[in-house]
Amino acid sequence: ANPFLNGFDLTVLRVLYGELTGNAYLHPVIDEATDLPGELWPLAPQYVEVIPDEDEFVTGYLYGIDAQHKQVFETDEVIHFRRPNPGNLLYGMGKVEAAYGSIQANAAIHEMDLSTFENSARPDYAVVVKGTPTGDQLDRFQQQVENRLRGTRKDGSFITVTGDVQFTPLNFPPKDLAGREEIVEEIAAVFGVPVSMLKANDPNLASASTGFAQWREGTILPLCRMDEEELNQSLLPLFGLEETHCLAYDNPAPSDKAYELQQRQTAV
Repeated sequence: ANPFLNGFDLTVLRVLYGELTGNAYLHPVIDEATDLPGELWPLAPQYVEVIPDEDEFVTGYLYGIDAQHKQVFETDEVIHFRRPNPGNLLYGMGKVEAAYGSIQANAAIHEMDLSTFENSARPDYAVVVKGTPTGDQLDRFQQQVENRLRGTRKDGSFITVTGDVQFTPLNFPPKDLAGREEIVEEIAAVFGVPVSMLKANDPNLASASTGFAQWREGTILPLCRMDEEELNQSLLPLFGLEETHCLAYDNPAPSDKAYELQQRQTAV
């Protein structure tokens, strides 16, 4: 693609940009000697601004991290891969935007789990001291218990106390998992990925195989179609091939081999 990216790198980056933001941009660099594209460079969509126009719809693109470094590209200098967006014809809608609520909920759950792991701020047992001890007496007693029992080599140690003291273990209910399965299902639905592929613990081979086939047919195939249509419309004319050639991906959805075998056996 260019001196720094090979074709696979550029394709993966373009698809990731499209999946996440709904927009991917390519800048073809024309070779002056051949008047053909010599390099293809990706433009990070977070730094691209479409310049709209009442007559021509789009008159160019602004690209840069800030106003001082923005560069203007003409419409024929940028290939815009745009995902369908019902709310805006200039910019595509990424799957992160569509699933933003579920993604935020998933991030909040992970943050809660991390906080629990880093600081399990709950006691494992309660010590009930009857009578009317002072605060200093309770602090000294707690410090004495920790000094005698806390540590890796103090397992099985005992402590002697005087007075009416009762140690009560605290039984906490298991962590509530409600809502986590729904979040996984929502994110999987938006990104078009079967839940069996995300969880990777489905013991049912038939359902996993069906989900994998549906993923290739319902997600990967349309993705290939959108990509090849834009390349046919915008990239091939730069090589003068639009009248005689077309770019087409192989069909990622394989045919039903079991059905074909049954048809052959029936025919024989």
